[in-house]
Amino acid sequence: MIGSDVIYSEGAVADLLATLMQLCGAQTTIILAGELRNDSILEYFLAAAMKDFMVGRVDQTQWHPDYCSPRVVIYILVKKRNKGCLVSRPGKI
Repeated sequence: MIGSDVIYSEGAVADLLATLMQLCGAQTTIILAGELRNDSILEYFLAAAMKDFMVGRVDQTQWHPDYCSPRVVIYILVKKRNKGCLVSRPGKI
């Protein structure tokens, strides 16, 4: 699954994550890209997402140089297989 600019409102985070949970299976990889607009909303999203997903951030060294920007991020989410698995913060992929 691919999404762009879908993390913009704290009120929409729960619905976004519920939709992602319903649509993804054990083999699904979710790629979310977007511009960093509001750090508190992003932190809220990441904290909520890490309850059900393993979350990683694609390092910009892996991007085409024409598309690198300090205000843009790409996250990779994969549904956790074991609910007991904890991810303390997003890692780099």
